[in-house]
Amino acid sequence: MATLDEVHRKFGEVFAVAQYLEHELGTLLLEHKYIDEGLFQNPNLERALEIEKQIDNKETFGSLKNRLAERRDSIKEIDQVLKKAVDSRNRLAHSFYVDHHCHSKSHRGRDFMLCDLEAIHKDLLVAQKAVFALSGVDIEQYDP
Repeated sequence: MATLDEVHRKFGEVFAVAQYLEHELGTLLLEHKYIDEGLFQNPNLERALEIEKQIDNKETFGSLKNRLAERRDSIKEIDQVLKKAVDSRNRLAHSFYVDHHCHSKSHRGRDFMLCDLEAIHKDLLVAQKAVFALSGVDIEQYDP
């Protein structure tokens, strides 16, 4: 029997994974933009900061996925995983509590909410693992 506090904590845990995933996609796009503009060979701090600011301020999870797919074939290989993660993240951010408002009032409803959060968490973790693998990072080595 889940408490509302447990639901809120799980929501935070799942949303953190969504942010880490979005950040990693942004980092991959940043790398491509730096390469395109030759900033690794000819550093230009002002331009690098401008590019970073554009990505931070304008790119959403979905747009990051799409922009990277234009530049990197390996993103296309995990497109379905990322689409599912984008949908799950958007539902989490924009409608989770609205969809589950009536469920928060009962133990059974809160258990249902936790199950939904677990499913979203799974989608995001699968995507996170795939994206980090593109960067050469095996995140499973960090699991306790």
